[in-house]
Amino acid sequence: MPLFQICKKLDKVYICNDNEESNVGRDGALKTAVLLENEGIPVRIVILPRPEEVNKVDIAEYMKTHTVDDFKHLQDMSVGLWEFKLSLVKIQSNASALDRIKALQKFITVDLEGMSQGEWEVFVNNEVAAKFKLKKKDILATISEASKDRIILKNKGNDDGSIDGNNNITFDLDSVSGRNAIYRAFADEYIAKNKVKCINGKLRKYKDGIYPESDEAIDFIKT
Repeated sequence: MPLFQICKKLDKVYICNDNEESNVGRDGALKTAVLLENEGIPVRIVILPRPEEVNKVDIAEYMKTHTVDDFKHLQDMSVGLWEFKLSLVKIQSNASALDRIKALQKFITVDLEGMSQGEWEVFVNNEVAAKFKLKKKDILATISEASKDRIILKNKGNDDGSIDGNNNITFDLDSVSGRNAIYRAFADEYIAKNKVKCINGKLRKYKDGIYPESDEAIDFIKT
């Protein structure tokens, strides 16, 4: 039985992999956390303390010299998937503002993939902004650009949501797969803010909105 099915009924899953110099355990914990989060299962990542002179620490070794209460304390200190990803970002102290902006845009587009629009905007405006040390106006501008990039990345290689050379996206809503494609693209980024009433025909996305390819009417209703 797949891991996510085993964990489906759990309110929260703690992941405690080996802490080793090679970071194999860390990478495995990250992969497992992404898998479970994608299935809607909240995860927390427990990090075992590892002395500098030790190459590897696993849970069995840790419990030889620690109590259950010690481990519970580590659980209390655990972090969620997104905070864990943020902790892995390394920014040099002498990095320029431009370098920080590029790194932030990549972090939002790549590392926060799968996080909903509302959640990642709050996260970026608080914990992420504190780490990247950018001005508020730069944060807001990067959020705007990253939102567009996330939509484009979701649709690249999707036959039901094609992209032309100008990053315009066309969705064929005559098919179920086409309607599913637009839902995947805009459920978090657009439909959360605007409900589009359209069943058949095609929609075309331009930089400033979504429009009918034909003459059929589309209503935009603010939620």
